[in-house]
Amino acid sequence: MGAGGYIGQHTYELLSSSTGFDVVRWSRSLHGSFTDKHSREKVLDEICPDFLVNLAWQATNTERYEHSGGHQLWADSAGIALGECGDREIWCVLVGSALDAEPLSPEDTQYTAAKKNLKKVFDNHSQGEPATLLSPGYVFSLSDQRPRIVKSILTGRISAEFDLDRPDLALDFIEVRDVAAAIFNALEFSLAGRLVPFSGALRTVRSFYATVRERIGLPATAGTDQSIPFWPEEAESLLASGWRPTQTDCFFNKER
Repeated sequence: MGAGGYIGQHTYELLSSSTGFDVVRWSRSLHGSFTDKHSREKVLDEICPDFLVNLAWQATNTERYEHSGGHQLWADSAGIALGECGDREIWCVLVGSALDAEPLSPEDTQYTAAKKNLKKVFDNHSQGEPATLLSPGYVFSLSDQRPRIVKSILTGRISAEFDLDRPDLALDFIEVRDVAAAIFNALEFSLAGRLVPFSGALRTVRSFYATVRERIGLPATAGTDQSIPFWPEEAESLLASGWRPTQTDCFFNKER
């Protein structure tokens, strides 16, 4: 579900290219709306999948998307689907990425509230039922021009360091293909619970800005800040499965 979205398209490509998975892509025209309970249950009962990978969400590539009331509808649907999968012994995989939500956008919005509510629903989900919630940090992609800060740099809306909002803020930036690879490993090795795909270091917005400029051939800025080692406990099972943030490492370490 959500195979045409930001993280979803990379995940779909990775799963479809593997001989180990028979992937069925949710089609609104064929299967109906995922937010409709009858449509969801009909698909789950007829297809009987081993996994449901739900990456669907309200569109986040528009101006002021944070204030759309559709976010809570998608969060509610995902939470209900989690229970529906549990009733059918179907492994449900959810992704709670942050995009431009806290801490870069500190105001509380309908987007951030919906994401927080979904995480609460997952945490209250029965521990005996197979389910996974991946919680990556600040997911980025130059090719997709995502999230908003990347597009602003590429289009020239942010052309100098003083244009940055909170340049000293340190975040865990991770490339979208590494998140897709983490989802793949969660399925391949049946990794349950909360998982955190991570880059290995917290980097400031200033450093990220400087690296993006360098990658697209713009003049160098004053420099980058020293990164802070970051190793979340929730990443241990991912690492044990062989997953590594290889695309993120290439981006920050200049290895192409």
